[in-house]
Amino acid sequence: FSSDFEVTVDGDVAVESTDITDNISEYDVAPLLGMGYEFDNGLNINVGGDLGLFTVDGFDQQSTYNRNVRLSIGFSF
Repeated sequence: FSSDFEVTVDGDVAVESTDITDNISEYDVAPLLGMGYEFDNGLNINVGGDLGLFTVDGFDQQSTYNRNVRLSIGFSF
């Protein structure tokens, strides 16, 4: 991964690019939670999420975690 950013100093603009892969942890472990319901007409609704247990900051200086919430609506026929 790379990140491009723009810096302005005294009216001069410089575009920089830096490799950010060394700043991100490669592994995480997360418990998955979820539940769903299917109605008699075939409509189904599901909600779930996962809670990352380890910080994704490669330097362990920030409390940044993978946290996701999912909502899905479907139809079975």
